[in-house]
Amino acid sequence: MKKRTILIVPDSFKGSLSGKDVADAIASGFQADKFEVITLPVSDGGDGALDVLKTTLKLKEKRLKTHNAYGITQDTEYLYDDSGAAYVAVSASSGIHNLKNTILNPLIASTYGTGEVFDYIIESGVNTINLFLGGSATIDGGTGLLAALGALFFDDNKIIESHKTNPLIKYNSVKPARAVNRLKNIRINLITDVDNPVTGKLGAARIYGPQKGAGNEDVDIIERKMVLWVKFLEEVSGKKLNHIAGMGAAGGIGLPLMAFSNANICKGADWFVDKLNINELIERADVVITGEGSIDKQTSMGKIPGEIAKIANNKNKIIIGVCGKSSKSITGFDMLFSLMDEFDVSEKYAMANTKALLTKLAGSIARKI
Repeated sequence: MKKRTILIVPDSFKGSLSGKDVADAIASGFQADKFEVITLPVSDGGDGALDVLKTTLKLKEKRLKTHNAYGITQDTEYLYDDSGAAYVAVSASSGIHNLKNTILNPLIASTYGTGEVFDYIIESGVNTINLFLGGSATIDGGTGLLAALGALFFDDNKIIESHKTNPLIKYNSVKPARAVNRLKNIRINLITDVDNPVTGKLGAARIYGPQKGAGNEDVDIIERKMVLWVKFLEEVSGKKLNHIAGMGAAGGIGLPLMAFSNANICKGADWFVDKLNINELIERADVVITGEGSIDKQTSMGKIPGEIAKIANNKNKIIIGVCGKSSKSITGFDMLFSLMDEFDVSEKYAMANTKALLTKLAGSIARKI
């Protein structure tokens, strides 16, 4: 009898397991003599994007010394392929996840470290950069990145040390020419899992500021400075930037890249679906299993599990969602399982025991299908 093909394509369970570990845990619940199991960890551009690409596409890794969001030297990685295209994550160089025991303050946090990666890549002759925008600790409008590429930001007549503070907050004049010249021939894909504009009530400061340590007054300061920065970039570049969906991702780091390079914004889910040939894999499968830490209303608004569910539904495949917790109103899945509901456990317990619970749940799913 022909084995049924199970395609397991999960995102990470944030705070618990990487996408690969989730896929492996689910796969271990299916008996090899009964099923052909294909695992493919995925991402939509947030934390873990580079790990997914290393696992699935076998990209090469390069490690550099850069500054983190608060000016402390760290090791940072980026990836590259045989064509020379580079894959860079803001979370790796200016991310919030590696700032444990740090008091968060976006009035100080800078994307200078991401700019240092860009500096190295551009000097190496690379002309295509894929930049993943999730997981930043910063809301600096890309001023730190631009400074690392040679732009000079001044507080009165004093050059701002942009690796130690957020230039957006302190600058009152800027000379961007050197950075602009270095960016003008670079192709950049800005890969994001959100569609927020950079300013306004849904912008970078108001929506993401509190998550990055901003109080109410801080949010107001950042918003005012960001409005002025956007106006300056629009005047210099001749491009309209303020209402572009996704420009608010990673604290507006994409602003100068959109202004001065050959850049475009990509929805992370769409980018990964195309890059990893997910359509073809779903076509081969009998059952598709996807998921992430929480499946809720955001899932159907561009998150990768929601996009995979749409593709599977269009191809008339059985689509199963697994997660740590879920909203009861979610549609689009033939079956939806949350660890908290299935095992009647707390969120804390589910996060601490995700691997074992996923394996047990997968065994139950295998018996049902």
